[in-house]
Amino acid sequence: MNAFERLLVGESPELKALIRTAQIAALTDVPLMIIGGSGSGKTLMAQAAHQHSPRYRGPMIELNCGLLELERLENGWNSARGGTLVLEDLGDLPSASQARLLMLLEQNPETHTRDTKGQVQNVRVITTLGSDLFERVENGQFRRDLYFRLKVVPLELPGLKERTGDASFLFQHITLEFARRYQVNRPYLTRGAEQAIARYSWPGNVRELKNLCERMVILLAGKAIDVTNLPREMQEPAQQNTRFQLPDSGLSLDDLERDMIKQALERTVGNRSRAARLLGITRDTLLYRLKKYAIQ
Repeated sequence: MNAFERLLVGESPELKALIRTAQIAALTDVPLMIIGGSGSGKTLMAQAAHQHSPRYRGPMIELNCGLLELERLENGWNSARGGTLVLEDLGDLPSASQARLLMLLEQNPETHTRDTKGQVQNVRVITTLGSDLFERVENGQFRRDLYFRLKVVPLELPGLKERTGDASFLFQHITLEFARRYQVNRPYLTRGAEQAIARYSWPGNVRELKNLCERMVILLAGKAIDVTNLPREMQEPAQQNTRFQLPDSGLSLDDLERDMIKQALERTVGNRSRAARLLGITRDTLLYRLKKYAIQ
């Protein structure tokens, strides 16, 4: 079992396709840009990429870009030589640090460069962020040259709701882990609870599911989990599909489309690729409509 299979558990085709790409890219030194919503597993993806790479014996230094000062950035860079530097929440990187990071990347030695002790001197960079920075780049809030320097291989983590069948699969896997940790019998899902978990939107992604699993193991060890045992927001049945009713006063199709696009972006935390899939259109079509309606 490799690092990806160990750290990123799931059976959905969406996750497996992403992991295949990540495994190939991890074996090189190219920068990786991991994009995903809160709790989707960005840190685990970065860890898997480092452990799967030829640098797995080297250090993995993680820095949060919020208020990342120049001295701390340079210290982190030097500490990561021969290994991997993970920059979390890249969009929060201050402008001065953006300029310095670009300089460090440009001065980064070739992979084969070693010091007198035979140690690799260059740094492999992995960045994580909640949504694509392209809009901020277009608005001049993030350096264009740095953005494209770091976005060699983008890896967009699907939300748990988009991972077909993984919510139920992960529930079984994670509750088993917690049952072993607490040395209790694992609780089991009734049919109704399983359906509720499968249809829930999981805005907190895998982190939210993990918290639920731990709570169920502690409170219902060895017992059946019914719908009534789940959080209130999971108990609500899926809304019935009904035919849209045109108001007597009519409506503006442009206003309706603009509102649907904004809702899709909100639901996907600004991830345009996922928003496009949610709307049933291509990403290019979505980008065209964003420009048409001046949606930021």
